[in-house]
Amino acid sequence: MAKGKYAVDISSIQEAYTRIKSYVTKTPVISSTSLDDISRRQLYFKCENFQKSGAFKFRGACNAVFSLNDEATSKGVITHSSGNHAAALSLAAKLRGIPSYIVVPHNAPTCKVENIKRYNGKINFSEANMRSRVEVANKLCQETGAILIPSSNDGRIMSGQGTISLELLEQAPNIDTIVVPISGGGMLAGVALAAKVINPAIRILGAEPKGADDAAQSKAAGRIITLRETNTIADGLRAFLGNFTWPIVRDFVDDIIVVEDTEIIKAMKLCFHILKIVVEPSAAIGLAAVLSETFQKNPAWKDSKHIGIIVSGGNVDMTVLWDSLNKGIFSSTTFIEAFTLNMSFTRPSSASSKALTSRPPCLGYDQSLHHYIDDTANVAANFVVVLDFSIDTNFGSSVDSDSMEPNSEVLGQESEFKQLLGTRQYGITQKLHMGIESKAFGLVPLAEPSLFPFLEEMALALPSFFL
Repeated sequence: MAKGKYAVDISSIQEAYTRIKSYVTKTPVISSTSLDDISRRQLYFKCENFQKSGAFKFRGACNAVFSLNDEATSKGVITHSSGNHAAALSLAAKLRGIPSYIVVPHNAPTCKVENIKRYNGKINFSEANMRSRVEVANKLCQETGAILIPSSNDGRIMSGQGTISLELLEQAPNIDTIVVPISGGGMLAGVALAAKVINPAIRILGAEPKGADDAAQSKAAGRIITLRETNTIADGLRAFLGNFTWPIVRDFVDDIIVVEDTEIIKAMKLCFHILKIVVEPSAAIGLAAVLSETFQKNPAWKDSKHIGIIVSGGNVDMTVLWDSLNKGIFSSTTFIEAFTLNMSFTRPSSASSKALTSRPPCLGYDQSLHHYIDDTANVAANFVVVLDFSIDTNFGSSVDSDSMEPNSEVLGQESEFKQLLGTRQYGITQKLHMGIESKAFGLVPLAEPSLFPFLEEMALALPSFFL
């Protein structure tokens, strides 16, 4: 394959892997018989949420930074990004010992902004549109002399992202299909090209949110389509195809599945509940695509039996998920909220137990869960569980705990509930501390050592506060 036809080729991807493999994490591939049953396929999840900086973006950023000579990097690097590429470039620059200047939209997820700060990136905010991001970045380039590293539309970036295929097809050589989230197309282009060279029979499927489906429209039209605006919970999938990524997407990607935000949220829940991993909306879209009616009922994909799914990142902003929950995307009777105050599960002292059991029997309207958690955070080896109850929320400032019965669908065995609720039970009606309108909730301070095995099992099932 002539490199002149495309911005990358298999040689540039292999060279990238040689360059970055001492810096990147060779992320695991995991599977689940439960999800295999649900999808009626064998699924292999390539967990780039375990990558350094929390997302696949570190591969491309690392390759770009370390492919530059010392003179080129002397004044640092610049990028504009909604978050993951920005954090990845900041980390790569930190490892190289050079400054990084990062332009992020003012509405970027807090967790991603914090990642950038953690890696010493110098943050400059822009308006929440591409024109503003580009203008601020160009101005910084002029002021600092630093080099601009795009998030997707760059051969060095695509080559770095393409190393995912090298690992995945070594780890799971029987894969016949790979599903890749698509935004600017850097990962999809790199993964598709590398995979097709290694195995020409493999099929590549892009996954895209309906509120940002420029790639699907471009594929259908045979030319780049740019949207005026995007609207999706998948904040990492709002960029557009570029002149370098588009030709590879056009020629190497078999199809693009478009899914609704509600499908993405459901896929996130499955990742939390079944895979026990934290994923951001953009990372759950691959599973959402495979489970979608569009994919399941399309005869063109009936022979895709062994599917690799790129789980692109785990930099999730919990407040976004809480907002989604408040809008009713999740059902409040299907999950548990857990606030982990001490995950060591060490035996509490008698003083700790006394502190817990001395709490009043009920939290009234003028007390908040936030204050309650602050109080119990000072008590050693405590775990607070919030259970959903199906009762009238207008019960005033005191409640007879015997009248509150938990929904037996929430935790499982009724005997476990009774054991769990044997210590003390509280009721609240005000908003939870992260802003969610609750029904009645029971707060259960658990200081009984015999419950720790059950708690530990439950904690493993709640890696990101959701079941």
